[in-house]
Amino acid sequence: MVDVAFFDLPSYTRIDTTLGLIQELARRGEEVNYYYFAEFKEKIELAGAKFQELPSMKPASGDVTLQSRLIEYCLDAVPILLAKLERDRPKLIVFHAKCLWAAIPADLLNIPTVCFHTNFLLPPHFLPPLSLLLAAYPLNEITKHLQRFYRHNQLWQQLTQKYIMKRINKADVFQLQPNSMNLRGDLNIVYTSEVFQMQRSKFDDNYIFTGPCYSERAIKPSFNLQEIEKKSVIYISLGSVTIYNFKTSFYQRCLQAFENREYSVVMSVGKSVDITTLGKIPSNFIISNYVPQIKILQYAKVFITHGGTNSVWEGLTNKVPMVVFPQGGDQYLVAHRLEQLGAGVWVKQKNIEPKKLRLLAEQVMQNAQIRNNIELLGNSLIAAGGTKKAVDKILEFKYRNSGFHV
Repeated sequence: MVDVAFFDLPSYTRIDTTLGLIQELARRGEEVNYYYFAEFKEKIELAGAKFQELPSMKPASGDVTLQSRLIEYCLDAVPILLAKLERDRPKLIVFHAKCLWAAIPADLLNIPTVCFHTNFLLPPHFLPPLSLLLAAYPLNEITKHLQRFYRHNQLWQQLTQKYIMKRINKADVFQLQPNSMNLRGDLNIVYTSEVFQMQRSKFDDNYIFTGPCYSERAIKPSFNLQEIEKKSVIYISLGSVTIYNFKTSFYQRCLQAFENREYSVVMSVGKSVDITTLGKIPSNFIISNYVPQIKILQYAKVFITHGGTNSVWEGLTNKVPMVVFPQGGDQYLVAHRLEQLGAGVWVKQKNIEPKKLRLLAEQVMQNAQIRNNIELLGNSLIAAGGTKKAVDKILEFKYRNSGFHV
């Protein structure tokens, strides 16, 4: 019998948020089957798990959302996974909060579950503030939102007609936050601190707040850190997944905002942007498709970011104030929470003028209250326990459900 069946979302940035857990589980003698796509096989096996290939995902087409994409995948993948998991009978299924294709077989086979949440959680009956709803759901796109809602319900009906689920709540699959899905497990590992979590008192003892449990980044680009040592560094990155046209125009505004200033500006533009299309590069800029983000953040005075949770946790643990331009999904909620805690500024004006962007970044860098709040939040994440605490709790839960004691 396999000890743990493990599931995560398919991407290079995602897998690095869970390999730390896999390495620690393997180090403690657990037999882990990691279900993922073939291109990650080597990384998974090097971490100490046994690779199990997931059914392939069809190419996206048309105006898809996260929910519709994942439910469509479940209709294809769940029958295959049910057969594999029924054969192997793992003692525990561990899955990311958006891996519906793992939660359904666990529910049907009555296998105990651990769900890991790499963002913070929406409290029960949470109603987003109006500013967040308007930013995430522009009024001029209301028809598109209604069409998506109708499509979601159609797919959900197909799924629930096929499978009778007892532990999966529709409200967790279709949250008010756009493009968000936040499934729950019997035990829940949350990659933030109790300080950052909104309305912590509304979550019971089945929610363990550990802070991030990351391993080293998959991509380790070379970077001469001597170029930025002893300089005032502005770091800019909108992450690996965002809208191409917005990215290009935004980075061009950054060039105008900070050109030939006293700052050294490091800008990571991702694989979708051709750097030659950005125009003339000022002498105080270092631009690359990829940079070693954690190392750059150790020097940064401000982080201009999209508000993805990986980036935000890394910004906080390195005590860097943030200016946030959310693009979609839970990034709006993260931006709202950062601003609420006084750890940065959420910019709602996407076509911000270069001069205004520069002044805003300077104000954030110089704001002593923001720096103090960042210090407190960063320390709370570091002290939360990380990978060791997460694996301690996972194994305690596994042994408790297996009739053994630690």
